[in-house]
Amino acid sequence: MALTLVEEFAEERIAVITLNNPARRNALSRAVLAALEDNLESLGKSQSVNVVIIRSEGPVFSAGHDLHEILDQNLQEVRTLFQQCAQTMAVIRRLPQVVLAEVSGIA
Repeated sequence: MALTLVEEFAEERIAVITLNNPARRNALSRAVLAALEDNLESLGKSQSVNVVIIRSEGPVFSAGHDLHEILDQNLQEVRTLFQQCAQTMAVIRRLPQVVLAEVSGIA
């Protein structure tokens, strides 16, 4: 699975989302972006979480967009992907919780 579902630590009021596809350098595929957005929106409604940490497995935090998904796409499909990414980043900015990126290695 490219994204570990949210782990919540109730006592500390922390939720951790883990990008978990080190073989692909945790690339942000459409599926990962959609799952990330869904999880973040859910956490945004939670009264039991004060902090969201986004982390990754492996030596690279994230290589960015999954270029294999873009190769055979037309211009409109690429625009749609970038809009999806921008929408996910907007969800992060709107969250009422503090959001931290636990980055180790190349980001």
